Amino acid sequence: MQPVKYFHTVLLIVSFSAQGQTCMPVTITPVITPAVCGGGNGSIALTVTGGTAPFTYNWNTTPVQTTATAANLPPGIYNCVIRDANGCLTVFQDEVTRRSIVSLRPTARPATICAGETVALSVIAQGGTLTSYTWNPGNIGGTNITVSPVVTTAYTISGQDAFGCEVTASVPVTVKPIPNAAFRVTPATVCLGTPQTVTFTGSATGTAVFNWNGFAGAAVQSGSGAGPYNILFNTAATYTIQLQITDNGCISGIARHPVTVTTAPVAAISVDKTTICAGDTVTVQFTGSKSNTAAPDWNWGGGNVLSGSGDGPFKIKYNNNGLIVCTVRDGICAAASASQAVAVTPLPVAAFIADKITGCAPVAVKFTNQSKQADFYMWDFGDNEKSIEEQPVHLYTSPGVYPVTLTASAGAACTTIITGSNNIEVLPPPVAAFDNTPDVNVPIEISMATFEFKNNSQYAHSFRWYFGDGDSAVDREPVHWYKQPGNYQVTLYVRNEIGCTDSVGRGAYVVIADKVLLVPNAFSPNGDGVHDRWVIPGLRAFPDCQLTIYNRYGQTVFSSRGYNEPWDGNRNGKPVATGTYYYIIKKGRDKELYTGWVEVLR
Repeated sequence: MQPVKYFHTVLLIVSFSAQGQTCMPVTITPVITPAVCGGGNGSIALTVTGGTAPFTYNWNTTPVQTTATAANLPPGIYNCVIRDANGCLTVFQDEVTRRSIVSLRPTARPATICAGETVALSVIAQGGTLTSYTWNPGNIGGTNITVSPVVTTAYTISGQDAFGCEVTASVPVTVKPIPNAAFRVTPATVCLGTPQTVTFTGSATGTAVFNWNGFAGAAVQSGSGAGPYNILFNTAATYTIQLQITDNGCISGIARHPVTVTTAPVAAISVDKTTICAGDTVTVQFTGSKSNTAAPDWNWGGGNVLSGSGDGPFKIKYNNNGLIVCTVRDGICAAASASQAVAVTPLPVAAFIADKITGCAPVAVKFTNQSKQADFYMWDFGDNEKSIEEQPVHLYTSPGVYPVTLTASAGAACTTIITGSNNIEVLPPPVAAFDNTPDVNVPIEISMATFEFKNNSQYAHSFRWYFGDGDSAVDREPVHWYKQPGNYQVTLYVRNEIGCTDSVGRGAYVVIADKVLLVPNAFSPNGDGVHDRWVIPGLRAFPDCQLTIYNRYGQTVFSSRGYNEPWDGNRNGKPVATGTYYYIIKKGRDKELYTGWVEVLR
């Protein structure tokens, strides 16, 4: 759309004559183009008639314009000095106005509210329409909106007309504050007969109306309107005081404060026993009067609370004399207290030791009584036997594990029972017994005089065998070879884990010399533990025997007088080669000879 041009009456034209010149009258016809949207797009075009041409122009613009048309003008008043050829001057003045087609008329209903209420805002565009509408604060679009300001606010409506120009208008909304109904009650909890003060702490104007509620049942001693009030309730109870304020048409919320009025408590307690043994308990119960919200304060005087809370009943354990004190404070009422002493008789200290805690049946155990503060004793030895001796000795005849309990008493009521930290353990005694193969009293040649012993002992932990030939063994079931003829006795000693012993002997073991010498013809001295030596059973029975072994070259590789050690397959400490070797055995003084060969295997 093109800007509208206006032809109108000139604001001011002043002409001046040049010295010595005759100035002809001039006529100035302006054409003014308004500034659209108030921007720098207005202009003034002058048409000059009369006078003496040519003309010069000088506008009061920045920068100075010097043509008949001044362009790019914002709204304002402009001057132009026009000079003709004769030096005659004419001053022209006129105004560039702002082009405005549309105006806005906003309204607020209601224009005055209480804080928190709503206002309907609307707008009417006059002289045209706008392409958009925006309300601020809030940046809300539309011609009709609802707002809830909390303080007095000027709402501005803005938009653009068909020229793209922004059009604005504003409407005020007055917000009246909501009165604050806050108040306090001091003190909030009182004992019956104590006055209280109600003090307004909120905000309101001097014309506000105060609506108090909750003073029923109280004597208002002083106060009106906003207060402060001095009140006195006549009955113990919990009350609620309320306040609501109406101020300049605005109504506050309801403020509430609870008020507690209590009666003075009465302290009383019951204790089921006042004399007890150390470690016993008493039952305690509050029996006085108080409100349901008040809790007694207990001092147990060294007692240990096992159970209970509040008013009780409580189970209290005492080891020494104590004093129970109960104090009751109900609200801010004066405290009341009650007390009861508890007398405690010390318990005797039961203690003992035993001279032994293990033994083999039958075993006598001596008990040493180390108890204190006792005058009577009862022993339970764990085997259905009892005693009232102070320092008893008890004989256990049967194996078993026996707990020993001592009850020490002081008077008739207070007792202490202790069970020994170690049980008395009575073990069955060990029983030594054995048999063997071959049997006793049967002559056995030396080559066959190897006896295998079967251990039939009971309850034994360790064993020691004595074979009667100077040898012994600690195996459970040993095997023994007698190397010389003779009659032997074998004795077995047994011991259990606590040192109890038993023994048994058998005999005679009859060992005779071999009638015929049996000589093995091979052995394997390879260190595997099997046949590593050339053993000739029965040869030991001939202490005067001689043994010589030769290789195939007739060289002596082993010789001995008497048969102390069997040949181990070595010559001078080194193994002989695998092969056949030859032996000569002289049995004894009778010079009976045995010859033959033996094979050395590796």
